[in-house]
Amino acid sequence: MAGLWLLVGVVVLVLAVILEGKRQGKKYGKGTGRAAMKAGFLELQQLLEPQRKVELLLEEREETEQPGAGAPPEGGGRQR
Repeated sequence: MAGLWLLVGVVVLVLAVILEGKRQGKKYGKGTGRAAMKAGFLELQQLLEPQRKVELLLEEREETEQPGAGAPPEGGGRQR
């Protein structure tokens, strides 16, 4: 008996989702998947952007880093 109620509930839920989609299609016009895909790509780009910034900073550090950087000048004293 419980399985029958579960089946009826699932059918009603599916019908409600389909009817709501049709209602929104009439109200807002038929949508395309392109807008959702574009939004997904923009979200993905925002998620990956900080990682790319870190990569650029690491590359920049490697390029500007010189051997012996930060060490005192050779000769040990002031030049006169």
